[in-house]
Amino acid sequence: MKKILCVLLSVLILFSVVGWANPSDTKDVPEELPSTAINLLSDEYYRNGFLLCGRKVSYLDCGFTDYDGEIDQSSYSWRLCQWYTRLTLGNNGNDGEDFDINFEKDGKNYVYYNDAKKVEINPTDGVISLGVNAGFEYNYQERPSAPEWVHLLMTCASAYSKKYYLKDLKHVWAYIDFSIDYEKIYNVNASKFGQDAQVSQLVWYLQLHSGQYAYSKMRDRVEEVVSWFGIPLYDTRFNKASWIAGETFTSDPGTDLALYNIPADEYMTEYPKPDGKRHRYVVCLDDFAVYCFKNLIKTGWFPENSSFDDAYFHFSNIGWEVPGTIDCKATIYGMGVYVDEK
Repeated sequence: MKKILCVLLSVLILFSVVGWANPSDTKDVPEELPSTAINLLSDEYYRNGFLLCGRKVSYLDCGFTDYDGEIDQSSYSWRLCQWYTRLTLGNNGNDGEDFDINFEKDGKNYVYYNDAKKVEINPTDGVISLGVNAGFEYNYQERPSAPEWVHLLMTCASAYSKKYYLKDLKHVWAYIDFSIDYEKIYNVNASKFGQDAQVSQLVWYLQLHSGQYAYSKMRDRVEEVVSWFGIPLYDTRFNKASWIAGETFTSDPGTDLALYNIPADEYMTEYPKPDGKRHRYVVCLDDFAVYCFKNLIKTGWFPENSSFDDAYFHFSNIGWEVPGTIDCKATIYGMGVYVDEK
């Protein structure tokens, strides 16, 4: 009995020290969804930390958010990607030169920051804020090169526990609760890329898998053919961009993959503004997935023999892409890719 009490006391001390009063690994299912729905994204509270990735579009790690030494990186589910930044959290990802990771504890938040960015993680409530200082990134001038621009993205590393084929599901939903906290647009000459490049975007992409394999010239290997599947969240141009009202198909030169965005007008009653107001969306992806899959075959992005029976979602990529000289911050209070099996 004394041994059991000692173990229980140790557990209570652990949660007291870390400050995570709720030891549950999962959040409540959104009330709009059936209670049987499963969130494919694990570690919803970010309690296993983030592996920090460097400035190149790769997953070479350059540090870890260990919450002031309270955890190790053996079981992380998420990466924090800092592509094309001038200054990473951790080493710079190029020559191994080591930067200090500025860290402070602010209430429930573990804050990692430098001149280029600020990331605030609250593992008690499962809330994260992502801030980009693109003014600093671009020396308060027009972005110097294209197509490279600053990214600050959360990507899942091992967040999906298994494949859920769309044919075996009643429904699949995307759930997001977020706010755009601020946006500062610097007055720069945008003639090189045009005013449309003076923009910040909060993006969320899943990957839609075809189940078919082909050779990728960019990556020099045979791999499964996939497409980016986007749920638009914020764009500086929301009020004047015609593509917001309809589906768009294009390509992403950085990954050489097809890129599809569902129409924001289908689920947004108002476009978010940088005023800190929270926006909460539950988006059924069923029909969009079918439409996207068929058009990817029609346009040649997916092989002709691709079958929807083999289709599934995998991977999640959410955060800032900032082509413009703009400072911006967003807070994500909750998110998930929920499925309900037949």
